[in-house]
Order: sequence, then C-alpha cells, then structure tokens
Amino acid sequence: SGVYDIPRHYLHEKSRGVHLISPMHIAAGSTVEAMNGNSPTYLVNPAHAALIPPTAFLHSTADTTVPFSSSARMCEALKQAGVKQCSVSDLGEAA
Repeated sequence: SGVYDIPRHYLHEKSRGVHLISPMHIAAGSTVEAMNGNSPTYLVNPAHAALIPPTAFLHSTADTTVPFSSSARMCEALKQAGVKQCSVSDLGEAA
C-alpha cells in the first residue's frame, strides 16, 4: 500500500525525525492545503464512485514507513464516497 493522506504522513515522518530528508514535503507542496490537493484521500469524488471497481488494500501493521491506518483511512474515504466494495487486509509480519 502507499501514502494516501500526505499531511498525515508528513506528520508521521516528522515524529520519526526524517521529515527534513523526505521528498513528501517538496513533492506535495509546503502547505496543508497543497498537500491535501495531492492526497488521494481528499481527492475521492462521489461523482466517480460508480466507476471505481471493488478495491482491496493489502498492508501490514508491521510497516513502520507507512502506517496501516493510511490504507484504512483511504478505504473509508472510498466507502464514504459511495464505492460499494472496499477492504483492507493485514499482511501481518509479511512486510
């Protein structure tokens, strides 16, 4: 899985002390508004929900780079937009 909420991920990187070397801040914009504008979680459009196929996120709670909650929040955003099927599976220690 990946980063779907850039401002949250930037704060996660900051808590780990790696935010100054992260490309996330530069690539996504230096303000929360700019980061939101590049974050899939905030770009989900209910008008397009019918076009999104059933979606499954595979992630591991053992992932320390991108928290499992990133996938869970993205799936929830899809469901709130009207996507009929979305699931998140924990791969455990496989990551």
